[in-house]
Amino acid sequence: MLHKRFPDFKTKREFREKLRGQIERDIERVKNLDEIPLAITLKEFRAEYHAMIVDLVKEEFKEHIPQAIMKRLVEFVYEGFTRTFASDHYTGVVFAGFGSEELFPSLSAYKVDGKHKGSLRSWRDKGNSHDCNEEQRSHGVIIPFGQADIALLFLEGIVSQHNRWIRRTLKRLLDDKTDTVIDAYVADADEKIVERKLQRDENAKIVNDLDKEFEAYRDKSLVQPVMKVVATLPKEEMADMAEALVELTSLRRRVDSPLESVGGPTDVAVISKGDGLVWIKRKHYFDSALNPDFHERKKLQNRGV
Repeated sequence: MLHKRFPDFKTKREFREKLRGQIERDIERVKNLDEIPLAITLKEFRAEYHAMIVDLVKEEFKEHIPQAIMKRLVEFVYEGFTRTFASDHYTGVVFAGFGSEELFPSLSAYKVDGKHKGSLRSWRDKGNSHDCNEEQRSHGVIIPFGQADIALLFLEGIVSQHNRWIRRTLKRLLDDKTDTVIDAYVADADEKIVERKLQRDENAKIVNDLDKEFEAYRDKSLVQPVMKVVATLPKEEMADMAEALVELTSLRRRVDSPLESVGGPTDVAVISKGDGLVWIKRKHYFDSALNPDFHERKKLQNRGV
C-alpha cells in the first residue's frame, strides 16, 4: 500500500522518518505565529480531539502511524488550532474607510476560521490590512480578497500555485542531482548520510535565495510601476479597475472551473473623505424601470413622511 500512495518512499521506515521530520518542522513554523485567546490546554485538546485526528490520519495514509509520531502530530494540530493558522475553509470580514481624525483611508481585515465551545477562532489579518495614515505606508495598494489569483496574476505576472510548483520542482531536481553525485563519489555509508544532509540544506538555501530574488524582481519590474499609477488615478478610474479585476476573475472561473464561484452583476462603491460611500454600480433584486415609485417612496421615508 505504501509504495502506491507514496512512490518516493521505498520503505515504511523511510516514510516514518520523513513524516516525523516534516511534523517537527511544521511545529516550529506554526509556533512562530501569533496565539489566539482560546481557553483550551493541550491536555484538554487531546481528550476531545485525539480520536478524531487518529481516524483522519488512518483514512489519509492507510498505514499504521507509531504512537510517538501520532503524539507529535496531535501537538502540531493543537498549535495550529490555537494560533493564527488558517485552514482552507476560513472566511473573513473587511472594514475600510476613514476615521473621524484620519486624513487618509485605512483597511482592517479579519479572518474567522471555526470555533471552540462558542469562542470564534478569529484574528486580524495583518498581511492584508493597511493604514495609509502611517508614515511608511502612505502609498496606494491593491489588496484582493477571496479568490485573489487573477488579481495577483495582474500585479505580479504569476499565480501563487505556479510559484510553489517552481520551488518544489527546483528543490527536487537539486536533491536528485545531489543524490546522484554522492552515490557516485562517496563510498562510505555514514559519510553519504552526512553529506546528503549538508547538500540538501544547501539546496534549500539556494531555492529560498532564488525565491527572494524572484520576488524582489517582480516587485521592482511589475508591482511598483503599477502601484505608482494606481496612486494617482482618479476615484472613478480606480472603481473601473476594481470592477475589471472582478470581471476577469469571473471570466476565468467560467472557463476553468465547473463551479462558477465568482460572477453576476458586480457592486462597485467608492469611499472618499469628502463624499463618504458612493455607489458607482449597485444591483437590485428588481428592475428599477418597472418600479418607478420605489425611489419616491424611499425619499418620503427618509424625510419621515
